[in-house]
Amino acid sequence: MLTFLRKIRKSLIDSQPAGKVGGSTRKYLLYAIGEIALVVIGILIALQINNWNQERQLRAQESKIVLVLKEEMLSNREYLDELKINIHRAQNTCRMYLQHTGPAGKPISSDTFNFYLPHTSTAFFSPRTAKFEQVINGEDFNLIRDDSLRVLLIDYKVRMQYAESLHLGARKSWDELNDYMGDRYSVRRTVSKADFLYRRLNDIGDTSFDFDLDQILQDPHFENVMTERLVHLDYWRRRASQFLDHVELTLEYLEENY
Repeated sequence: MLTFLRKIRKSLIDSQPAGKVGGSTRKYLLYAIGEIALVVIGILIALQINNWNQERQLRAQESKIVLVLKEEMLSNREYLDELKINIHRAQNTCRMYLQHTGPAGKPISSDTFNFYLPHTSTAFFSPRTAKFEQVINGEDFNLIRDDSLRVLLIDYKVRMQYAESLHLGARKSWDELNDYMGDRYSVRRTVSKADFLYRRLNDIGDTSFDFDLDQILQDPHFENVMTERLVHLDYWRRRASQFLDHVELTLEYLEENY
């Protein structure tokens, strides 16, 4: 375009008759100014094109970040679904034991007691967080321009941390139950009977020591630690459920907007 304008300018100057130098000079100045303006416009267009390219690259990076987060959240949704089932099972097991404690408790066989005791445990709280932590704590978070998504991600972290803190309380109640049973019951018997937890250790066989199961069931301390276990599991289940709800909400938003 600049070459074309120069040709027009030259032809107009050359076409001016003798004695009209002043008019030719004015036209030359006008076209010189026009060429300068065109150069400026060309620079602005080049800068705009460069900005468009940079913006396109940033949006491509943003899309890549969102895709990584989405894959991790899909994995966590599946994990949390299974965890809820796991916690619910442990709660039902605690409720079952509480039906057999105290003077009014229902009779229970030693086989039933042994079989269900490991079911009071749960899996550790271990969602996938590596990609999320990398984004939320790094420069990649600044590439996300969607304010609604940024809020969802910040809330995601808060809910995950809250579920983690209540998991620690649930683990403490599990440790207290373990300590109680370790002092009054056979750990070897529990290991040998818990097929789903200790498959590689079932060959150790049952204990030859005698343990008074009725004494455990009539002990208020046993009832207390089992009740505490149930309470902490309920706290954790609710927070894990809220975290799962937020994961699903975030995934729904990503599906609609990305």
